[in-house]
Amino acid sequence: MEFDLPIRIHWRPGDPANLELVDSIRACRPLALTLEIERIGQLPPFGLPWDGVSLVIVYRGWREPDQNLIMGMAKRWEFPVHGPHEARSLADDSFLGLTPEEAAFSWFPRRGKMADLLPLLETAARTGCGLTLPNRPAGVIKAEGSYAFPGAGELTRKLLSELESVKGRLRPDQVRVHDFILAKALGLGGIEPRGCEAANSIVFIDPVGRIYPCQTLMIPMGDLNRDKLDAVWASEIRKRIRREVGSLPGSCSSCLYLDRCQGGCRGAVYHLAGNYEAPDPFCALCVEDHNE
Repeated sequence: MEFDLPIRIHWRPGDPANLELVDSIRACRPLALTLEIERIGQLPPFGLPWDGVSLVIVYRGWREPDQNLIMGMAKRWEFPVHGPHEARSLADDSFLGLTPEEAAFSWFPRRGKMADLLPLLETAARTGCGLTLPNRPAGVIKAEGSYAFPGAGELTRKLLSELESVKGRLRPDQVRVHDFILAKALGLGGIEPRGCEAANSIVFIDPVGRIYPCQTLMIPMGDLNRDKLDAVWASEIRKRIRREVGSLPGSCSSCLYLDRCQGGCRGAVYHLAGNYEAPDPFCALCVEDHNE
């Protein structure tokens, strides 16, 4: 494949990895690769690191004992945690041997859990590790519905005031927020504060090679076992999805932040409402500030 595709690829490989898929994804020369694995033994077939590719490894199996992480392989290792207790436990275990600059917690708040963000940020500030607030996978949204998102009253003035006291102790690059609305509500920076980038600058590839706009918007666009990624990007399916993602609800039209927010996470809207016409389910948390 003789091209540079200016996207970030999020891939959840199978176990064992399909070597043909490894070759296909490596040939795309993405700007960044997020690799989501369950065990360290999955990594050797990938021949990592890849030249010129910024690598993030999401390590879901970190709770297994006696894991030997490969130092210096990735720019950032992310450890999904259920809450502050697991984060503190991982930090006290020295992030399985990683330096704090290489390690990050990955967490998203469900209904009733927003207050856990404060101790998570405290742990990040104390140890120097990162914190990532990623987009929710489509499977979580389908299973939990609106309960996958905090309730409208959970971002209290008291909590926001307490967050302010912690943010001053964090490096600018320490916290990554994938959703503009959440980043704006919390006053935190983000790597994607530009609205929904599904099928535009990001793509998700599942263990068997099926291609989706992102892990939140699970609409099939192609299959790496038969399609080249550049052909999928030029396809009418991908173009149609981008048009539909850009079809924002009327309530967004007068918003001062529309040029950056672009309606928030359209994948969440799609899987909750069955269309792209509803507002982002998280926007109610900061609707007053968001429309000031």
